[in-house]
Amino acid sequence: MQAMLRELPTTYNDEEILKQRTICESLSGVEIPVLTVTDSSNQSRKKCLFVVARQHPGESNGSHVVEGFLRWLCSDQPEAVRMRATTVTKIVPMLNPDGVILGNFRTSICGKDLNRLFKSKNCLMFPEVEYLKEEILVTKKEFKGRFLLFMDFHGHSVRKNVFTYGPGFYLGENNYYRSRIFPKIISSQTEMFRYYSCSFRIS
Repeated sequence: MQAMLRELPTTYNDEEILKQRTICESLSGVEIPVLTVTDSSNQSRKKCLFVVARQHPGESNGSHVVEGFLRWLCSDQPEAVRMRATTVTKIVPMLNPDGVILGNFRTSICGKDLNRLFKSKNCLMFPEVEYLKEEILVTKKEFKGRFLLFMDFHGHSVRKNVFTYGPGFYLGENNYYRSRIFPKIISSQTEMFRYYSCSFRIS
C-alpha cells in the first residue's frame, strides 16, 4: 500500500491535491492513514465523499478498487479534475493492516471482525474502529448537510461484478429513494455494475 501511495501525484498544475495524515496506529504499530483529495477552490460549498477499504484482509479486490479509484481521482482526466473541484474525498485505503500482514481472511490481530464492531466502544483493543468512527463524525459535523456518501469497499465470496449493500428504509420514505439513486446511476454507466444484485437491508 505504501508503495502505491508514494506513486500517486500530489499536485496538479502546481496545486496540492492530495494530503495524507495518520488517524491512529494499529495494535502492532502500523500507521493507518486517511487521504484527502481535493483542490483549493470553493471549500465552503464542496460536498464530501468518505471511502474505507480492506476491513477484511482477505478481500484484496477492495484494495484493487480503491487503488484504481485513487489513481483516477489524482489524474488529469477532466472528470477527475471536475470531481476535485466539487468534492472533498477522504479515503482510508486499509483499515486492517495487521490482519493483512498476518494473512487473516476476515479478522484483526485480535481475531475479531472489525466490520462487526462499530457499535462497540473499545479503543484499547480496536483503535482502528474507534478512530475511524471519530473521523467520520468530525467530517459529518464539518460538512453538515454536504456529507454526500459513505462507501466501504468489500469483496463478496459468491456474487460477481460490482454492486452495493445499502441501508434499509420503508417505501415512501425520502431516504428510500435517496439510497438507491447512486447505484442506479452507476448501473446506467457500466455493465460491470449490477443493480439487481444490490441489497438495501442494512439496519
